[in-house]
Amino acid sequence: ANHATDGVDIPFYEQLPIADPYTFYYRSGSVYKKVGYGAEVAGFPVPIPMDDHDVIYELPLEYGDASTSTSNYQIDIPTLAYYGFSQTRTNIVDGWGAITTPAGSFDVLRVKTTLAGRDSISLDTLSIGFAIQRPLVTEYKWLAHGQRVPILQINTTEIFGLEIVTEVWFY
Repeated sequence: ANHATDGVDIPFYEQLPIADPYTFYYRSGSVYKKVGYGAEVAGFPVPIPMDDHDVIYELPLEYGDASTSTSNYQIDIPTLAYYGFSQTRTNIVDGWGAITTPAGSFDVLRVKTTLAGRDSISLDTLSIGFAIQRPLVTEYKWLAHGQRVPILQINTTEIFGLEIVTEVWFY
């Protein structure tokens, strides 16, 4: 990893006995990817490395590019419980143009990302295990050269076949 952000996208992490959660990323001239997580549990730092990294973007991005990657991680507490997550990320650079926000006007590429995730949970003490397919998430991101975050991002979740807007933020 060569940079990190506060917080994690592990479901229900707020209900877990952890402090100072971080998500770790790696960026080079050819890739931008999520490589793992970290947190403190009972005052001890605990790493959660991804077995297969989540390739967020293959760089450089150009109009018409498409990519697919799979990623996963697992947390195993022997004789107690297991949690695993796997995901398929599909990116399509499907647009280009200019966008204006309160921060100004920017030349952008639009990247449409779909995220298909699955959680696996096993409770050794109860001898039960199950998998949960997450709802399909789509991220629409307008990216500008030289900016570290999307100029505009709109996230949606598919519920009963309908695409529902869940988050919107802009630079």
